[in-house]
Amino acid sequence: MKKVLKILLTLICLIIIIFTPFYIIQIKNRTKELIYKNEYKKTKFKIDSLAIESSNIDGPSNAYRYEIYYNDNRNKIELVNDENTLIVFEPEKEHLNHFLKTEKNVGDSILIWHHKSLEDKYAKEDQKYIDTGGYSLQIIINTILLGISAYGIRKQIIEWRKPKKK
Repeated sequence: MKKVLKILLTLICLIIIIFTPFYIIQIKNRTKELIYKNEYKKTKFKIDSLAIESSNIDGPSNAYRYEIYYNDNRNKIELVNDENTLIVFEPEKEHLNHFLKTEKNVGDSILIWHHKSLEDKYAKEDQKYIDTGGYSLQIIINTILLGISAYGIRKQIIEWRKPKKK
């Protein structure tokens, strides 16, 4: 039983270590968005084109990614239909549903939270400020996972440096 538990913990730690670059990127992006959230401006852009891609390579799927190109095809925003995924990020789902409803009515324009140097975000008419709810929690969780990863790497390096028994 101890051996199975040790193997399971090792696999979990290995998976956490593999995803370390994503934790770092996520922490960096979410922190910047929180710091500069007052610099985002809600802007209406004309939609230049819309690409819909399925994310399933082995047959029909309900998971789609909508790539909306605007500002003379210089910018794009992605909205993901993530109904069948394991982890659903509620604001993303709300943004997609809102876009699909209003796109039929408005047709050729989209509201975007635009920043000169950060990634643009989808905006709704009733929003006065960019929605950064949950970003603090994402930063905390990614920091904890990064700490677990650093601990696992450190522990493995210490194990490798131990003198071998003959």
